[in-house]
Amino acid sequence: MQNISLRANAKLNLFLKINGITNFGYHDMTMINQSISLYDDIKITKNDNQGIKIIDETTDIEFKENIMYKTVKIINDKISKIDVDIEINKKIPMQAGLGGGSSDAAAVIIGLDHIYNLNLSDEQKIDIAVKVGADVPFCLFGGTKYVGGIGEKINHIKSDNFLFIIIKPDENMPTNQAFMLYDNSEKIKRSTDFLQGIKNIDLDLIRKNFYNDFEPIISDKFSIIEKIKSDFYKIGASFTMMSGSGTTVYAIFDEENTRQRAYDYLKNEYKNIFLSNTTKSGIEIVSFS
Repeated sequence: MQNISLRANAKLNLFLKINGITNFGYHDMTMINQSISLYDDIKITKNDNQGIKIIDETTDIEFKENIMYKTVKIINDKISKIDVDIEINKKIPMQAGLGGGSSDAAAVIIGLDHIYNLNLSDEQKIDIAVKVGADVPFCLFGGTKYVGGIGEKINHIKSDNFLFIIIKPDENMPTNQAFMLYDNSEKIKRSTDFLQGIKNIDLDLIRKNFYNDFEPIISDKFSIIEKIKSDFYKIGASFTMMSGSGTTVYAIFDEENTRQRAYDYLKNEYKNIFLSNTTKSGIEIVSFS
């Protein structure tokens, strides 16, 4: 196999709680994550001993700061020599709380595993993934997952299918800055007892119980968060919340007709607006040869 094309799906946090900081300085989290049908296109091609090359015309990220380069470098240094060109067509907004970079890294792990016949176990893939970022292990598998620890604890949960509209405002929030704001903020004590014994995630459960610990502090910094949520509810959303560390806000709709009317109305005000649905996987292999 010489090349492989993959679809790296974004994620939404249906629930996000920050439990504290571990002895190693990482944030311990409890999350329920959902893969969605907004994605980046990635193609990985073996080259002739030319090293690692990232071809990205959609962002201005410095080569060695690119999360895909960092991921390849770990595999190259720890497992097997890698010589590849990686082309990306980025559609997932950056600094948005949608796991775009994490999904790209997960696609690289899966793609290299295939074209180099590395035969990595799930445990080996997760070990590489946690070195790159907390959302990368989830993105390897995708679907609907209960995620704990620093992202390495992953369990499948059944879920209904949901209809989303996603809005990414112009304001950005780097994840490390969001954690700094949270660490220095007054904490809101909220229960997670409802998570025990969950057999299926439906809209009623989400509306009654789900929250995002980042949302209050990011909303204080950027008033646009509450404005988007208000606009969603005015136009018929059943539930709306910020994803991850922001600044993306998503809404769930009961019916396709209501969602389409809302999209047609809101697209006149928000330029980065997307229709999306739940997906069963984080990374999809499109083709290989």
